[in-house]
Amino acid sequence: MKQGVIGPSLLMAAGVIASTAVAVVASESRWLMLGAPLVMTLTMVAAAALGGRRKGSARGAVGLAVTLGIVLLAATAIIAFADSHSVAVVMPILASGVAYPVISSLENDRRTRGKCARSV
Repeated sequence: MKQGVIGPSLLMAAGVIASTAVAVVASESRWLMLGAPLVMTLTMVAAAALGGRRKGSARGAVGLAVTLGIVLLAATAIIAFADSHSVAVVMPILASGVAYPVISSLENDRRTRGKCARSV
């Protein structure tokens, strides 16, 4: 993993832990349970913006983070309204699953930008 991606990756890891903690604490309420994917979505957008700001371009990663955040919210809502206790169990898996493409996008953007600069 490149040095420019370490900060956003650590922020994403903290987001996975925080969203899981929210899911565990709010497991009695189906509506409060939806705070867990919101925490993760905000973390993904912040990490994408941070990674993009360090590299000079954040548009693609932020759009991806928002889209994946909406998907995470929908998936969590489906699970929460069926069985709210299950969200605390699957939240780390879902959050990690949506965090990976954002981090991968940041790393790939950095590689692509470096190649274009060298070829000119």
